[in-house]
Amino acid sequence: MQPLRHPDIRSPKHAAGRYGWFFVAATVILFQASDISLRVASVGTHYTAGAVLQAIPLLLLALTTAFVKRRTLPRSIPTSGWAAAAGYGCLQFLAGNVLFYVAVQLGGLSIASPAVQSQAIWAVLIGGVLLREPISRTMVGGIALFVTGLALMFGYKSAGMPLTIGTAWAFVFGLAGGLSWASASAVLRARLRSGMAPAQVLAVGAASGIVLLNVLIALVYDSAEVWATVTPEGALRLIAAGCFNGLAIWSFSYALRTIRMSKAIPVVSLSIVLNTIIGGVYFNEYVNTGSICGMLIAFLGVIIVQEPRVGGSRNRTENRVP
Repeated sequence: MQPLRHPDIRSPKHAAGRYGWFFVAATVILFQASDISLRVASVGTHYTAGAVLQAIPLLLLALTTAFVKRRTLPRSIPTSGWAAAAGYGCLQFLAGNVLFYVAVQLGGLSIASPAVQSQAIWAVLIGGVLLREPISRTMVGGIALFVTGLALMFGYKSAGMPLTIGTAWAFVFGLAGGLSWASASAVLRARLRSGMAPAQVLAVGAASGIVLLNVLIALVYDSAEVWATVTPEGALRLIAAGCFNGLAIWSFSYALRTIRMSKAIPVVSLSIVLNTIIGGVYFNEYVNTGSICGMLIAFLGVIIVQEPRVGGSRNRTENRVP
């Protein structure tokens, strides 16, 4: 029997995995910039109009990339593949972005961000059930800590300020948004594994989301009144948020080509720490010692969900390039 050896860090598979974590780090930074821009721009703007403006930069980026790489893009994609890409857009832009936007309007970053980052929990469950990714006892323990941290953050925040209906709904909308985003990531991961290029999935998804959002505005609301809530300054801020959000989604799509969804999303969820601090310092949102302790417990849960291996080795299938 040959002795076991540590994987060569210079191997293509290991290098691909390390490259994927670079995209995860970029995703965290870009989503943080998007959240701050959205927090500033969300005041007074109708959530459907805000979601439309947010999706436009990603659509333009994806279409531009698809045009530049048109000769190398996969062509033999079945109708079901395009339909799944459109479904990704519904989950990401029509459901997830709208729900998060409403949560920010109702509860601010210190409520909306921790709630929507429940996608770390949804990601592990969806990854295990639909994508058949392994879920260990260590990851279950990390999920339990994450849930405990979220509960403490919400509970202690409520203890120091009046618990309004809006605050409660912000938490509910944030949880629903986290489920939508985690589901969208699962669809995105599946499409990438099937051979579709990120530009194809993101272009179809963003276009579908924008079209459906406009249909929603036309059928449910008064279009003129909705767009009247968007000031020139607010539009610029929302487009800036959309640029950061689009680049974050783009970066995340490349990360998912080499890293399991159940490991990538918990790292992205670390934005709960920064958003809680920024919400308290810059936007005067209520933060107390208990909510900070809850934030740290949630942070610990995220770290544990990463499931470190004894001796520093990692699951060799993690760095497999689809």
